[in-house]
Amino acid sequence: MRRKFFVGILIPITIMVTACTNIAVENSKDSESDVSTITVSLDGMNIDEEADIINNNEMVEDEVSDLKVITSEKEYSCEKCGNVVLKTQEEYIVISDSCSQYADDINNLIYQDLVSVSAEDIYGNSEDDCSIHDEEFATKYNTRVFGYDIIKDNLLTIDVSSEITVFAAPHPYLDERQYVYDLESGKKVEIEAFYGSSESDFKALIAEATHDYYIENTEMQLQFASDINEDNVFDRAYENASFDNTRLFMKEDCVELAYIEDAIVPHGNGEIRIRITYDKFGA
Repeated sequence: MRRKFFVGILIPITIMVTACTNIAVENSKDSESDVSTITVSLDGMNIDEEADIINNNEMVEDEVSDLKVITSEKEYSCEKCGNVVLKTQEEYIVISDSCSQYADDINNLIYQDLVSVSAEDIYGNSEDDCSIHDEEFATKYNTRVFGYDIIKDNLLTIDVSSEITVFAAPHPYLDERQYVYDLESGKKVEIEAFYGSSESDFKALIAEATHDYYIENTEMQLQFASDINEDNVFDRAYENASFDNTRLFMKEDCVELAYIEDAIVPHGNGEIRIRITYDKFGA
């Protein structure tokens, strides 16, 4: 039987963090709100984040949510001039002990994967001339958890979209990623561990799926890069694929290969998702 991951309504939490040399946590507590303390251990540093949990009248009485989506808001300042160079709003998930005996370990991994700890993690402002540092023109980075599930009875999947807006850039940069955690071991599931150790075989599988989709869905071909055609789509997809860069989204019955703002489906052409059955991966 497939486990249900949470009961009731998700409760959004917002955490305000100002990041420069030190990290400060600010909260504005509503007098009618409950208070939850979340401890995240990161690189030997404990961050105690006291978050306001807003009561939800739709929550079923005596039932408690096993999962919370939290928004971490940060501002990063230049070490030289002190001006704000980056503002972030990043969503991440915290699970309760009822989900896994390794909930603390998994929450630490989720925090490390989904929340930045320095401006350089997102956009390298450190080499900028301080004369262009102005809070009004600060880089903005926003992420959103747009999906989550438990598949195969023990794998927690978290789907995250991101948008980075750089001043004077022609458009925001978009991305989507999935992060997978094993509730039975408390470990992150790396793509190469699940899909095999041979990257060349992996690249060939991705290229074949992309080629077949391109041939079978002629109405979608205009979404691909303009220089891609039936003769070179396999080679282009093979060249683009890697354990690090390929966007795969695990579902209960298949894996979805996503192309968005890359060498295959460029900016402005939307997103293409290709379904690949697990048996193709030998799973």
